[in-house]
Amino acid sequence: MKETGVILFILLCGSPPFNGVTDEDIYSKVKKGQWSFHQKVWVGISSEAKSLIEKMLTYDPEKRLSAYEALSHPWLHKFAPDTPLDPKILENIKTFHIRSNLKKAILTFIATQLAT
Repeated sequence: MKETGVILFILLCGSPPFNGVTDEDIYSKVKKGQWSFHQKVWVGISSEAKSLIEKMLTYDPEKRLSAYEALSHPWLHKFAPDTPLDPKILENIKTFHIRSNLKKAILTFIATQLAT
């Protein structure tokens, strides 16, 4: 469920919960379970959605929600179906996708330059 929590985090705010300057920084934060909700981005997200993400990103697998528990979370039953999708969420998804494509393009360019 941790991966699903990461995906939900990205869908709601447009950036991953574990970030850093280097890959080692990111891996270190993933291994330690270090992440946070930055107020500026998360101000419009409900406390119920944040609660679900917190429970899905819990580092200890014994304490982390199961798939069944996640699907039974109140946010999915009470808020998600009846709430119109905030246009900012769609913009965050687009921004994340654009960043991912740009990163892929840059890495591809660097790889081709190193190979020639």
